[in-house]
Amino acid sequence: MKQLLSFWYIWAFIGLVLLYEVFRPLIKGRLGIKPVATLLSKLDPSKYEVINNMMINVNGQTTQIDHVVISNYGIFVIETKNNTGRIFGNEFQEYWTQTTHKNKVNIANPVRENYRHIQALRETTGKYPALKYFSIIVFTRKPYLNVIVKSAEVIHMIDLLDTIKQHSHRIVSNERRNEVYKLLSLA
Repeated sequence: MKQLLSFWYIWAFIGLVLLYEVFRPLIKGRLGIKPVATLLSKLDPSKYEVINNMMINVNGQTTQIDHVVISNYGIFVIETKNNTGRIFGNEFQEYWTQTTHKNKVNIANPVRENYRHIQALRETTGKYPALKYFSIIVFTRKPYLNVIVKSAEVIHMIDLLDTIKQHSHRIVSNERRNEVYKLLSLA
């Protein structure tokens, strides 16, 4: 027993490794969300309102949305991914394929995931039917992307602000934008 206790640091290390393995997806996701939130904070606050890590409950279903940008030009719904390697897929597949030099795994299709987020937002903002929604999937670690998608922008983080700013047709007033922001902030 005394010998087992003398190697406590090995047991502590094993415990930490096991904890990391259990929480790795959450840690990996949070590491991707933070730099995107920092980047979005550079948007002009007189034109854009940003909500990061939004939890929304619609019809008893809760969903987590990484980033929502409310502007006079529409609502940008941003799903952040922190993947590396090569990513293959299209908007209709349930899973995309991620390959690295080590292995090949399936990842949930982020376009479909973001579609569900937009539907939840539409339900919440139903009294504002003129709103336009833009789906953006942003990869923080610059993988090689071989995806075929028409219903969303699938981009690297470096292109995020330009992708948002390319939409410059004003569709709602400042007053309406602020109402929607308040509504979603309380959701």
